[in-house]
Amino acid sequence: MTDGFYKRRRGVAEHIESRAISFLEDGIHDYLNLKANLVIGNGYSLPAGVCLTSAAALHAIDPSFSERTYRRKLEHLEKIGWLKSWKIPGKHGNFPVVLCRASVHDLSGNEYRVNGTETTDWRNPVYEPVREASTSCPRADRELSADRELREVEKGEKKAKAAKTAPPADPRYQSFFDFAYKSFQLKHNGQPPTWTGKDQKQLQNLLRGKGMEGLPLQELKRRWENYARSTEGFTLKQGLSLAHFCTHLDAFISGPLAEKGKTDARDAIARTIAESPLDENGRLKPKPAVFN
Repeated sequence: MTDGFYKRRRGVAEHIESRAISFLEDGIHDYLNLKANLVIGNGYSLPAGVCLTSAAALHAIDPSFSERTYRRKLEHLEKIGWLKSWKIPGKHGNFPVVLCRASVHDLSGNEYRVNGTETTDWRNPVYEPVREASTSCPRADRELSADRELREVEKGEKKAKAAKTAPPADPRYQSFFDFAYKSFQLKHNGQPPTWTGKDQKQLQNLLRGKGMEGLPLQELKRRWENYARSTEGFTLKQGLSLAHFCTHLDAFISGPLAEKGKTDARDAIARTIAESPLDENGRLKPKPAVFN
């Protein structure tokens, strides 16, 4: 693809500044978006939001980094949910990559996001409609040269399933995910979490669960703070896992979980002050009157 444009979120800057991704990883992701088809139903052989790549292909374009480095960067982008790849065991060369959350359009100009978590077949990506449709649609190049590697990929996979459209995303999902992500970083001196697709899936399942429709976002955040402040041994071993929180949500209704026989430090201080015979000025508190 050589013409048109693609939409890029300014929030990417926060991921770079927090070191969730490097400049090189951002550059790779940007390049793949520029190479990908981003128009649904335009006759292009690759679906919208999908491109072919590999560490060897990136190294051939820019040999200033080793092929091993490019391989690690692609793996990290997939680990944090920015990419989703389909590799055939024993096969070398380019492989299909879905650009998760990429902005794509149909021929009428309606905008969609690529849902990488729900996509199980790269030939049938799951698209989520964006509430406000774009007023313009990039013109796509409809011609695609024969690609031997693409044919090899198709031979190694099962017949594609029918395309489907996912229901609108829960508005609480991204807000809570970002809140928990930043909370993890604050607790670990800026180190981002290594949450995988499993963690994201558990959060989606939680929000879709029975009775969860009316749970406010603020309550989710309150329980997460209780989770982060817990001192109970088993909970600490989870390392602030998002998946663990989602499957043990009710455990944090009343407050942080503490070791048996121990209490939250703030509760202990408050109790000590209340039980002290001295007031805040160091004088003896008056004894309560006793009536016969």
